[in-house]
Amino acid sequence: MKIIFHCLLLFFSGILAKNLPVRNVINFNANWKFHLGDVENAQSTEFNDNMWQVLNLPHDWSIENGYQKEGKTACSTGFVIGGIGWYRKTFSLSEKDKKKKIQIMFDGVYNNSSVWINGHLLGTRPNGYSTFSYNLTPYLNFKNKQNIIAVKVNHDAYTDSRWYTGSGIYRKVRLIKTNPCHFKLNGIHILANKVEENIATIVVNTDLEIKPASPKAKFDIEYQIFDRLGKLVFTKHQLTNKSLNTSVLELNDPILWSVQAPNLYHLKVKLINVYPLSVHLL
Repeated sequence: MKIIFHCLLLFFSGILAKNLPVRNVINFNANWKFHLGDVENAQSTEFNDNMWQVLNLPHDWSIENGYQKEGKTACSTGFVIGGIGWYRKTFSLSEKDKKKKIQIMFDGVYNNSSVWINGHLLGTRPNGYSTFSYNLTPYLNFKNKQNIIAVKVNHDAYTDSRWYTGSGIYRKVRLIKTNPCHFKLNGIHILANKVEENIATIVVNTDLEIKPASPKAKFDIEYQIFDRLGKLVFTKHQLTNKSLNTSVLELNDPILWSVQAPNLYHLKVKLINVYPLSVHLL
């Protein structure tokens, strides 16, 4: 038997934001434009993509174009084509967003992707399976002026696997808005490897981004554990001014998980700005 946790991370700023979570995760999968084949300067904000196909993600151009035994295909990849594809998406942001840190997260792009925002190259990613993200903040336009994300996917070396991989942005994409001080992406790690009938010891590591705050700023990390019925069963506070933090939580008389009784605990983590109140709100 064991104890299982689901983690919810939130960020609050002082008493003014008592009920206002400010990590805004936006579904970014709708209304992308796509072109199969290489195009010169498709990352430019001046590029005309009016004739491109409009689609929603996830997208796999290999399976979309179907099977063909002749030409640049191979049995190892399912007799479908690879090649080079381009994606573009236009979006706007309000003036309030200017106070936020804004990132884009790709859950998977197959493969050899390059990403631009408003003509600025953010980076390249050869791996087709792992999740990756980029900080868009320095290059964004606000006051509802257009921003353009461009993604080039180079799967020209399509015989690169012993199984079917597909081609393109084949997993979901999210736009993430946070306060300047926040939990980093994937910045909470939970380890519950000491579980007994009378007590469960849970180690929680948190990674904060707090550089924009005053050097005198203090942060209160609040840990709350809820049982399967939503009842609060444990609370702990940790005052810190460090980026990396570890806290040990001890839950008395835990209700253990089993196949017959799949009990699930929820860990909610809050970051509260204590002094000075320097975090921007929505």
